Amino acid sequence: ELTANGSCGTNTLYANITITDSTNEGNVGVVELENGLLTTIYPNPANENITVDLSLAAPESTSLQLIDATGQILLTKELGRISLAKETINLTTFTNGVYFIRIVHNGKTASRTFLKQ
Repeated sequence: ELTANGSCGTNTLYANITITDSTNEGNVGVVELENGLLTTIYPNPANENITVDLSLAAPESTSLQLIDATGQILLTKELGRISLAKETINLTTFTNGVYFIRIVHNGKTASRTFLKQ
């Protein structure tokens, strides 16, 4: 249900929305493709864990960094030379807020944002 109020009155729209995505096991998340890197991060927002699925066009030396909103690197994971990876990061020791996952692969960098609740 979406209700909009304004000077012309009130208007309400009702719609059923079904979200399906087999690449992230039924969780709502973000899927992005950039520089030969397909990234899925879920769930987003996250509570206890965040999962990062990576798919590269060819095997590349890859690492992940978890970064807070101030730019501080909180965690680094070296994944080695990979073309596919699924990494789960435990968030229970981190405060609620906005975080970034930085993916570095063969000199290229991609960043993804998620919310920890």
